[in-house]
Amino acid sequence: IPSLTHEQTVIAGYSNKFISRFTKKIMISWKESERYFPKDKVVYTGLPLRKEVFDISSNSFESSNNLPTIYITAGKTGSHIINEAVKEILSELLAFCNVTHQCGDNTVYNDFDELSSIYSGIESFSEGKYYLRKFVLKDEIGKAFSKASLVVSRSGAHTVAELLALEKPCILIPISWVSHNEQYKNARVLEKYGLAKIFDEEGLSSSQALLLEIRDVFQNIEKYKLSGVEKNTLVSKNSEKLIVDEIFKITK
Repeated sequence: IPSLTHEQTVIAGYSNKFISRFTKKIMISWKESERYFPKDKVVYTGLPLRKEVFDISSNSFESSNNLPTIYITAGKTGSHIINEAVKEILSELLAFCNVTHQCGDNTVYNDFDELSSIYSGIESFSEGKYYLRKFVLKDEIGKAFSKASLVVSRSGAHTVAELLALEKPCILIPISWVSHNEQYKNARVLEKYGLAKIFDEEGLSSSQALLLEIRDVFQNIEKYKLSGVEKNTLVSKNSEKLIVDEIFKITK
């Protein structure tokens, strides 16, 4: 039976390395992954992205001021260690920017309730500047990204690909315990192309260090840009079609 596989991350996983011996084609999301596989089998397709990240029609996350916005997110489950750091610097952040914060729904630490409580104590001077959500809805995600001047996030493969496609300046905080240091290597791609600053997870033990990093990136935001030429060579806008085409090729 003819087969093919698709590698989502920058560094190849054990499974794809193993089955690459038997598959007809290995589709890769990042050109940096090519070195892990037989060259005659590799096809660059890119990574399919959610169409919703390009939809900015939602009325969510509107602000009545001219301050820049930072979008802090760590996927569906959120990140307690990131949320803890944000709790400690929230009032300082809101002094110079709006914050959209997707904190997840952790029932062990109850980060959402704690963050809500902290915000209620400082709301008098920061009303309308902090959008706290357990989840950002499907029809809101594009607006969350578009409003953000800066994104603070983990660096999973899809997140990194979306940030690249949207050309969003970002501070990436790789999960330290992920296999093969995968998230760090994903983040290095955006850092290499000038779009990201990597902030080691260990640094979150000092919330002030994160605050300083955010201030520094904001002050130098013009440095964190991709040129049109780079984007066109790095992002595949028709990944789904390329993948489907490869499937049809091997079934003929």
